[in-house]
Amino acid sequence: MAFFKVVPSAVEPGVEMMVAKRAVAAEVSPHYQLTKHLNVGLYYLTAYGFDPGLSKTLHFLSLRSTISNIGLTNGVSLQASPQVYYLRMDDKGGFYVTSTFGLAKKGFPVSLQAIVNQRIKTQIVSKPTLWNVSLVYWFDKKFKSEK
Repeated sequence: MAFFKVVPSAVEPGVEMMVAKRAVAAEVSPHYQLTKHLNVGLYYLTAYGFDPGLSKTLHFLSLRSTISNIGLTNGVSLQASPQVYYLRMDDKGGFYVTSTFGLAKKGFPVSLQAIVNQRIKTQIVSKPTLWNVSLVYWFDKKFKSEK
């Protein structure tokens, strides 16, 4: 399901409500651990949207990899997850490249993550580059209070 804000004129004019849009999706994600630090795989997602405002057909095919636990210094490690993908939404498609990077210190619950997405060639209206930086807090797997 996807959720969108709309202003329903029949219910309460001027009031925004969340409305669910229906879709069905399927995915396949084979991946292989080549070494202790290198994982490669494919990811395929297809979806069909039932309601107006959604793509009727969506295809997403990605070649992805993960390079993990790259030791830098004093317990600090880097993880990189580059991928190249093809996205098709109805009659428009395009090729993109993206990568997620993570920087973490062993025993420290906060890590830094960044994602960069760059279009290569596309018919889909989008910005040339999208990026985001996040601070991530890792819980210590204790979700109940101890006395």
